[in-house]
Amino acid sequence: MMQQKERVLIVDDDSTTLKLAAHIFEKAGYDVYTAMDGYEALNKVATLRPDLAIIDVMMPGMSGLEVCQRLRANPDTAWMPIIILSAKSGVDDKLDGFQAGADDYVGKPVSHKELLARAGALLARVKRMHQPKSRVIAGVGVKGGVGVTTLLVNMAVQLASQGISTILAELRSTRGTVCHNLNLTPSEGLGGILRTNPAELQPREVIRRLVHHSSGLRVLAGPTQVADYALTEAHIQMILNTLQSQAEYLLLDLPQIAGGGVQLALENADQILLVLEPEAVSVACARADLEILKSWGLADRTELLVVSRARSSNLMSVKDVEAELGVQALSVIPPSPEVFYLAASVGKPAVLSKPDSLAVGAIIKLTTALLDRFSASGAWRG
Repeated sequence: MMQQKERVLIVDDDSTTLKLAAHIFEKAGYDVYTAMDGYEALNKVATLRPDLAIIDVMMPGMSGLEVCQRLRANPDTAWMPIIILSAKSGVDDKLDGFQAGADDYVGKPVSHKELLARAGALLARVKRMHQPKSRVIAGVGVKGGVGVTTLLVNMAVQLASQGISTILAELRSTRGTVCHNLNLTPSEGLGGILRTNPAELQPREVIRRLVHHSSGLRVLAGPTQVADYALTEAHIQMILNTLQSQAEYLLLDLPQIAGGGVQLALENADQILLVLEPEAVSVACARADLEILKSWGLADRTELLVVSRARSSNLMSVKDVEAELGVQALSVIPPSPEVFYLAASVGKPAVLSKPDSLAVGAIIKLTTALLDRFSASGAWRG
């Protein structure tokens, strides 16, 4: 698909200047619109929605400064980047322009290259500011072996299979298992990143480490062996900053709750899924974790997930778990060990291999409920 050209509105009452500026920007690949006074400029902004306005100051009827003020006063155009282009280039003139709301002030005459460079830099800065960010769902177990990775793999594949851009990041320094669950060739995803000094880590290095599943899911896999390098807060921040602009949903497979990196990841999450089994040790661990999350100010975004990994008469009822913790579970995944053991052995997630099983149905229902929750407030946030 051809990329849409960025639209520039140039406003100047001098027809020669207007034609020259329009030619420069058209030659540089922009869609260009022109106006010869402030009123025409405001009308064209309302109908054309340009990405950038370049406005002369001295015009009859309405000055460029007033145009700028009106654009800033209108919520629909307050975001629009504006360059003032004027022969009045004294310090006080520039201050007047910035006070009127201009993002940049360029004195005439100006070289074509400089004007294009300033326009390009301003457009790029606005793009970065308004880059949409993923909805982040973090899964964390109250102790090891409660099924967090299996849960997140199936949720992520379910999202991706619906055409929703999704990334699953296995943020743990222990040996990763996501690739095995998806029948993907183990990659040096996170392991390769951890060997890089975080101060030297670039977004392209993070993106290059993603591996692709046939469902459309992209994965940042955990290390292929226990990492010799620490998963630092600096690494996690770079990973999150990069991946949050790459997909609609970012799922984080996290180790057990501790300070530092795990806390940072949880603070970046829109939804925290605290996963436990319905048995006494898990409940005790969950109680402690809930207190930690409360102390971090994250209790309001935390939901309890009860996962029964095996059938046993010794397990607590969900009602007893909820009574012990004083928290209602968002979802209960019933036991279906044979379904998940088979899925893991063939590297085909249960949402694809056994979608009709009760446990998978509960995961699909959970995923749909979270989608509906986020859709109510907008699927992307910028």
